[in-house]
Amino acid sequence: MKELLEKLENNSFIDKVRMDLEFDVKDYQELLKILNEIKHYTHNHNLIEKRLASYLYEIPKLTHIWYLNLKDDPNKNKSSIVSQLEDAWIELDSLIGEEILGQGR
Repeated sequence: MKELLEKLENNSFIDKVRMDLEFDVKDYQELLKILNEIKHYTHNHNLIEKRLASYLYEIPKLTHIWYLNLKDDPNKNKSSIVSQLEDAWIELDSLIGEEILGQGR
């Protein structure tokens, strides 16, 4: 699990959105790959450490916040990053909220 947490921490998808207003498809696909590895790991283990849970809660929340910030920006609302962030937020929220953190329900 430590290796997966390090991969998650080193993924730069959120940082690129926040710092550069860039939706890096490669980083996003890598993030999904890491999250699916975490999903399979947590499926076999009932405990998620606090640090990992914190990261997992923040990822869809930050994606949603950036979507909300940009969708009403007249300079950005027509750009592809807005629709990419909206789609990513929905996908990340579902994957993390329902498939990873919601497995025990």
